[in-house]
Amino acid sequence: MIAIANLNTAPERDFIAALGGIYEHSDWVPVRVLQQRPFPDFEKLRSAMRDEVDHSTEAEKLTLIRA
Repeated sequence: MIAIANLNTAPERDFIAALGGIYEHSDWVPVRVLQQRPFPDFEKLRSAMRDEVDHSTEAEKLTLIRA
């Protein structure tokens, strides 16, 4: 497991690569939370990612489900 401190300081491409597989390889989720760094803990990161999915468009949600 990657430490939250390492994710907070990782280059953008590494952050996206580390988290891109969480939501069916939908890189747009970590891309959208990238600018919210630093995260104090994994719970805040998880919550931010979930919020992005919850507030995504219907088309994005369908693409995610189909993946």
